[in-house]
Amino acid sequence: MYYASKADQASGCRGSIALKKLEVTLHEFNECEFSVSVGDIVWYLRAENPHSRTFWIKALSKHSTDSDYSSNTTKTHSRNTSISSLKFADASEEQNTIISRIAELEAYRTMYREQMSSIRRELQQIGVPQAKILSIHATHVAMLDNINHIILLAKNETSECGDEWHDADEHSSLSLDSAEEATERRNSPVQNVAEAQVVASVPQEVLLFGDYDEVLIPKDHPYYSLVDQLAKEQLKYALAGVENNVWTLFAEDGAMKMYTREETVEGGLPVDPLKAVHEVQGVTALEFMHYFYDDRYKMDWDHTLNGMNVVERISPDTMVLHQKHKTVWPAAPRESLFVSHIRRVDEFKSNGAHDLYIVCNKDVTRDDVPVTSSSGVRVGLSVSMICETIIKNGKASSEISRNDVLCKIIYVSQVHPGGWVPTAALRHVYKKEYPKFLRTFTSYVVENVKNKPICM
Repeated sequence: MYYASKADQASGCRGSIALKKLEVTLHEFNECEFSVSVGDIVWYLRAENPHSRTFWIKALSKHSTDSDYSSNTTKTHSRNTSISSLKFADASEEQNTIISRIAELEAYRTMYREQMSSIRRELQQIGVPQAKILSIHATHVAMLDNINHIILLAKNETSECGDEWHDADEHSSLSLDSAEEATERRNSPVQNVAEAQVVASVPQEVLLFGDYDEVLIPKDHPYYSLVDQLAKEQLKYALAGVENNVWTLFAEDGAMKMYTREETVEGGLPVDPLKAVHEVQGVTALEFMHYFYDDRYKMDWDHTLNGMNVVERISPDTMVLHQKHKTVWPAAPRESLFVSHIRRVDEFKSNGAHDLYIVCNKDVTRDDVPVTSSSGVRVGLSVSMICETIIKNGKASSEISRNDVLCKIIYVSQVHPGGWVPTAALRHVYKKEYPKFLRTFTSYVVENVKNKPICM
């Protein structure tokens, strides 16, 4: 039995459900969230921590199994679902360990790249022959290429296995033997990666940063021209100044300033572009962009989302995302389908800056991802975030602390609502929500990098 609230228990229950019919589904990205469905009714739940979530899933699955034994029916469907849920919970914990191992390897790769750059500069300064320097650099590049290949293979294996587990939990059709085989296939390549790592003292949790120095999306991919042109256009647009006679300042909080200008398209739909400038102390551009780009964190910091799914992971620097947004009455439910791309563009950085990164998002249309409901509306969007790292006090990158780094941020956004919305209400909402989003996301990043090694 369940109630409208704890205070209303004395007034009688709101309804009741048979536990033997429930299905438990783990959230694909958030370790604390899961859903419980009975027929057409779904409860979306969030535990205090991953261990609490596992406890709840096992408890629900146990009662579901007990309900089967006490029932007069001989059906085995709900019993299989319960066991699958337990197996899935264990597999989720194993996958977290695997991801952490891959993260450590990527952290070593970042440190190796930085150290080799320093060594090359020192060799040039002490007069080592250029031919020998080039030979060392060629070995360095070959090793990095192999590391990149190992990481990509490991990620593909974990991603494929994750899809198999997701399908099993959703449809209850994957046998236990198949599930165990999927786990074995997933564990094998990552164990090889772990054996190849150099034993060293590193933090137990290492931030997972990609190598975005080179554009990794294949040139023959249908989206290559789109993201390449988009990145160049958004850089030019974002780095342009904010003219007082064109842009209106509508929010200011410390270093954060947000500007907009009113624009409409045919039919009177508002498509006001937004531009924000911001500075964050103690964070690098790569760290800030990592949390903005990586799909694993979006449900944690973007509170406008009801759900999110990776449609296609094209390459480590490019993917297609499908997001469902929370409905604001009286507007229809909104969802977005867009390609997201990240790259390093140091050629556009300011004088004295260490690096410059851009993440750009652009709506796309795909036949394999239709609008999920008859009343839903697909929005159009062009969004980009640009960040550069400033190292203060003229220190070398190997000697700095978080007090020595500053991240400068430019955020630009233009969204087409896709259908009717009350114009005045929409402008009122975004003028409140955009500053809230940037403050919330900044706090999220600062909290996550605190007491961790600097990555850039």
